[in-house]
Amino acid sequence: MGLIFAACRPPQEPPPETPPTRFDARLECPAGQMPSPDGPSCRDVGWTECPFGFARDPSGWGCAPVVPRDACPPGTIATLGDTSCLPLGDCGAPFPPREATFFVDDDFTAAELDAHHFGSITEALAVAPAGATIAVEAGQYVEHLELLTPVAVVGRCPARVKVRADDTRMVGLHCAAEVQVRGLSLQGFRLGLGGESTCRATLTEVEVLSPVAGGVVATEGAVVTLRRVRVVGAHGSPTVENGNVLGVFAQGGDVVLDGSELDDIVAIGAGAQGPTATLAVRDTVIRRTREAATQAGGGLFASQGARVLVERSAVLETELLGLSATDLGTRVALSAVAISEGTDGRDLPGDGLSVLDAATVVGTDVQLARNHGAGALVSGQGSALRLTRATVVGTGKSPVFHQDLGDGVYLVDQAAAVLEDSAVVDNRRVSLELQPSGTRLEVVRSYVAGTRLSGPDEDVGGFGVFAKEGALVALDSVFSHHRLAALYSQHLSSFSLRGVLVRATTDSPRNPGIGHGIVSTNEGVLLADDVTLADHASVGVEVDASDGALTRSRVWRNGIGLNTGQLTLVEGDAPAAGDFVFRVDAATEFMGNAARTGTQTVPLPSL
Repeated sequence: MGLIFAACRPPQEPPPETPPTRFDARLECPAGQMPSPDGPSCRDVGWTECPFGFARDPSGWGCAPVVPRDACPPGTIATLGDTSCLPLGDCGAPFPPREATFFVDDDFTAAELDAHHFGSITEALAVAPAGATIAVEAGQYVEHLELLTPVAVVGRCPARVKVRADDTRMVGLHCAAEVQVRGLSLQGFRLGLGGESTCRATLTEVEVLSPVAGGVVATEGAVVTLRRVRVVGAHGSPTVENGNVLGVFAQGGDVVLDGSELDDIVAIGAGAQGPTATLAVRDTVIRRTREAATQAGGGLFASQGARVLVERSAVLETELLGLSATDLGTRVALSAVAISEGTDGRDLPGDGLSVLDAATVVGTDVQLARNHGAGALVSGQGSALRLTRATVVGTGKSPVFHQDLGDGVYLVDQAAAVLEDSAVVDNRRVSLELQPSGTRLEVVRSYVAGTRLSGPDEDVGGFGVFAKEGALVALDSVFSHHRLAALYSQHLSSFSLRGVLVRATTDSPRNPGIGHGIVSTNEGVLLADDVTLADHASVGVEVDASDGALTRSRVWRNGIGLNTGQLTLVEGDAPAAGDFVFRVDAATEFMGNAARTGTQTVPLPSL
């Protein structure tokens, strides 16, 4: 199975001499849209075209999966696009299939048994030649199946054909050949299916209930395709695998998961590990995974160089992590994917998407909604995230962890990210955070708005961007309606802005007089070209002990247009040299400010 990944290019500096933008600084747009840089109009931003199986999110931002609200009962499956649980297979369809030549029924009498009729599936497998089809009638079969010959095993339907573990240490389907299995349930086994390197298995309309260690595991060389397969109730056992369960896992092998559901699994819903492992997930619902005793909980995991592709799928209500990608060489591609409602683990808050230790994640049409921790966390040198038409919305205050948490996108320790045509809205504390050291973020044609305050007294944060030893490049983007500060460079950080609107930062009851547009302090660099700074409660631009320039820009209707601290302010077009020099060119317009410039000591917000 070949998976193709786009390169995640590093942030680039703005191109020189672009035509000026024409933002309407007072234009308010409906949810799902942002002011256009091309004039007084609104344009779509984020994930706005919802495919089948998704509908507009209740917030109005992005797309949310349409699925049943509650867990589905055995014999049914949650399917994208339907709020009701659907039957897994058709128990009333004509049976047995025409191609069947071997027949199994636990109700056969002794007189009915012969060379083609059996009371157990194992007996039929022992004599069926390559290419045979074995039809299994409704019944209870206490056995495990050794699939050593290329055959097809077809049950009437999972609700009526129940293969139960004869020993919880056994694998329900032990696969070593090219086999097809349809229409049955596997209950209580150590693994539902375990594939050796010679396994080529296709499972269709199969239910794996309460596995002890995992639903389906494909080791190196194995190729497993799962269509309308359901793995549910995988709670593990303290005496087996330390209580850790893998719903569907490519342990060096190749797995395709199509139109399936993974629900109520302790540890990992679906994952891939190792440089030979691939996992493709399509039209699938993964939800309610939980943290295990010794294993982080999560919906999707990729590690050690694995390749994962996820399309038109939903990862919901996961404990600790929605998706985690770790290690150099690991690549994850997302298309039309919602990762939402993530909750906290024992020791850490629940993040929607996590990229660690030089892994790469690339996504188009992605929804990260209402996760308790960060919408996306990117950490470590070489770790890279690229999101196009993404929506990050509603990160909230953790009911377990009361620290200042809830960022939209959080970068740390030389990580890099690119956001294009994306919306980061209504998040808590900081929408976009860059922490030490060497982090890089590029924001292109995107909308960052409405960050909420944080802290026990709701008096810190509220920033659109906060950077400490990080670098931000923003092009043709809007930062709007934040609290205390829209863009805050605290220490040794650089902001390079072109064609950007920064507007309407407000103060708070506990922080009166703090409502700044851009703040650059402590040896920062601010290069702002063709930028509109409008309607901030206190200062449009605050620059202190920093370098940079404000060119071809508009500073409108702020308390103080430009306030400077320990630096040399140079106004005009002549070049300026030296440390801590900030230049404002003649083309920059100041209009409607209570004071054009100032040198006051203004209060700065805290984080």
